[in-house]
Amino acid sequence: MPIPGHIAYFFGLVLLGAQTQLPTSDESQVQRVLERAAAYIGPAALTPPDRPFRINYRGTTERYAVYQDREPDASRPTTRFEVLLFDVAGRRSALRHEDAQTDGTQATWRDVMRPDGGYSLNLKTRLQWARTADFSASRMRAQAWRIPHLILQELHGDPSALRTGPPRTIAGKRYQVLTMEMNGVPLRLLFDDASGALMGYEHDADLIDGTHPLRVLFKEYRPHSQLGRFPSGFVRTIGERVYMDLDVYYVKLSDITEDWFDSPTNTRTPRVSTTPPSSEEIAPGVTLLRNVGGYNTAIADLGECLAVLDAPERFSWDNTLPPVRRPTAIGELLLSRIREISSKPICYVVPTHHHGDHFGAIRTLLREQPIIVTTAGNVPLLQRITRAVLGTDTRSADRLLIVEDRLVLGTGDRRIEIYRITGDPHAAETLFFYFPANRTVFEADIGDYNQSAKRFLQFIEERRIPVARIYGAHNSAFTTPQHLENDEPSN
Repeated sequence: MPIPGHIAYFFGLVLLGAQTQLPTSDESQVQRVLERAAAYIGPAALTPPDRPFRINYRGTTERYAVYQDREPDASRPTTRFEVLLFDVAGRRSALRHEDAQTDGTQATWRDVMRPDGGYSLNLKTRLQWARTADFSASRMRAQAWRIPHLILQELHGDPSALRTGPPRTIAGKRYQVLTMEMNGVPLRLLFDDASGALMGYEHDADLIDGTHPLRVLFKEYRPHSQLGRFPSGFVRTIGERVYMDLDVYYVKLSDITEDWFDSPTNTRTPRVSTTPPSSEEIAPGVTLLRNVGGYNTAIADLGECLAVLDAPERFSWDNTLPPVRRPTAIGELLLSRIREISSKPICYVVPTHHHGDHFGAIRTLLREQPIIVTTAGNVPLLQRITRAVLGTDTRSADRLLIVEDRLVLGTGDRRIEIYRITGDPHAAETLFFYFPANRTVFEADIGDYNQSAKRFLQFIEERRIPVARIYGAHNSAFTTPQHLENDEPSN
């Protein structure tokens, strides 16, 4: 059956790979797989809903820990709640999600997506990120692909874009496979060989430590009075590691709750991303590069060579579908900004901690053949990155320095003291940089989380480190220990 006009408009479907007709035998097999999947759900599978979907989820997520096999991340969110209001006819969605981290900190967001754009709002800090129409369309499509009914309606709209693939066996279960291209990336759809039910999909993504399959598998379908059958939840994995495991505990077609879509009030814009790119000397020989793709990074001139302090990068692993546009390569932007101020070789790269937005640019900077300075808990991740990028082992190549407590680079006024903090609820091992010549610190994420800031204050008090100014990877201005002492929790 043809896809209804309002759904086609909503998705803006341009299914790549539909340039030529499939062979009749393949087309027949595709139709059989789709019809069997729709029959499993029932008549509601291909019937456009007359009211929005409202779906409540609860479960767990390990957004950061997935790359370190649980360590050294100390505060991975363990409990997650989501409510999705998905309005097909109105071409809009609203998602409220809350993470309860192991230290008790709550992170609560509302994402509203519309055809003309939308926003993401941190409900605690009131920081608001504006979203473009393209971003909103991509995010809404990913949310629609949580709902098998909408997936099947899309696939039935253009079955010629689909091809049959070889069967797969995952965790002992056999799947029939249909393939399609989405935004230029092959996507594999998984159908239960026994029941015919659509059970998930996957695609290969370029992530911090190489290429991995990003997979969504629906949990067991349950009878539903309005929807025929509906999955009882889903599991997202990155490779073989669980990223998110959510159960559906409430789903229905319901009336719109307009206040979910109201424009937010009393909000603030993100600090760094709204600051024009610039540079500032914050200590002798240390230049702070502001707004490198939304992050600040410090470059230290050690005389004969440079040290890069923090390694920001952005990846698309938070989206279950191939994105319309690839994330900006911040590592490449960082390298070009460095070369604007110096042609000296890069001898050290020192990420502050293992999260991708502070560790990922190592992938790009490795080609400069630097020594990587990090903590012991990051070595497995670093090994995976170097094998993926260089095909070599960092430790055996003698390109690795481990900070056990403190490490000093440079001499005289250009002396840099690198300290390792443990007991921070944001990450179990974090580095910060101290420039004794003018009592200045450069850090990442420490000043942005209340408990992290308090741990930092405790650390410098115990070590008797005199600090006058603190510059951060996410901040547009410096702060002081006194400000961190009095600051209220913000995230």
